[in-house]
Amino acid sequence: MMIWRLACVVTLVAAFTPSLAQEQLLVPPDQPVHVYDYSFPAEFGGAKRLSVREFEKAHPGLGYSVGYQHGAVVATIYIYDAGQKGIADDPDDAVVKAELQSSMREAVQFRKNVEVKKGFALVDDSKRRRLNCVWLTYDGNIDGTLCLGGAKSKFIKFRTSTPENPNSFAASVAFIRSWLPFFWPST
Repeated sequence: MMIWRLACVVTLVAAFTPSLAQEQLLVPPDQPVHVYDYSFPAEFGGAKRLSVREFEKAHPGLGYSVGYQHGAVVATIYIYDAGQKGIADDPDDAVVKAELQSSMREAVQFRKNVEVKKGFALVDDSKRRRLNCVWLTYDGNIDGTLCLGGAKSKFIKFRTSTPENPNSFAASVAFIRSWLPFFWPST
């Protein structure tokens, strides 16, 4: 039963992402992957890296994605600039908010029976808001989280999905929160 649910989650993640020309980068599974100014480890907080995809060559501005799995949570992290310069390090900036709205429209467009459960923000250790997020449910049995912010003049977007259960939202949020120091280290 768990394998079937996991297969559904992986299918959801694939369906959640539009069919764009993308190239899965072949990297040694135990080596870090360098994307822009970031080095993504093979494992992060108990999560194993699943994939690294490049969209940038075929579609400049769409950047890269890095997928991880932590328990039942499947997460994809997107790093891109959408062809924009100087993306603010502030999730309440108008450009960043517009990108979150666009990502929400995309999520609804590519899935059926999408219900927005609630909006929320994630703050770092210094209590600075880093990501604006929404919690979604798909087809009544898949929980998804979409979060977006800006760092180093790039959009940083998280998409998670997990079979719906009483702990799915908390597990997704905890996983995303664990990445905040990676993108916004304390100074």
